[in-house]
Amino acid sequence: MSELLYSDGLRSTPEKAALMDAKIELFNHGKSVFGSLDLFIRWLHSDNFYFDKKPPAEMLSTLEGIKFIDDSLTGMEYGDNA
Repeated sequence: MSELLYSDGLRSTPEKAALMDAKIELFNHGKSVFGSLDLFIRWLHSDNFYFDKKPPAEMLSTLEGIKFIDDSLTGMEYGDNA
């Protein structure tokens, strides 16, 4: 089955499910890096030099964007500024 239908009538495709899974993993990683979900969310919504002076949250709509954010978090863990 390539599509799920939820009780509220919304449809889920494998692509949407993959995007949601990636977001969950990203938020878990962000919480780990920042020490709290609150601080991570604040960082996500702040303008950032490494994201073309835009908030990283603007990249949450694609898997590529989520991977870029996640890679930045990994860099922060190893001493890179982000």
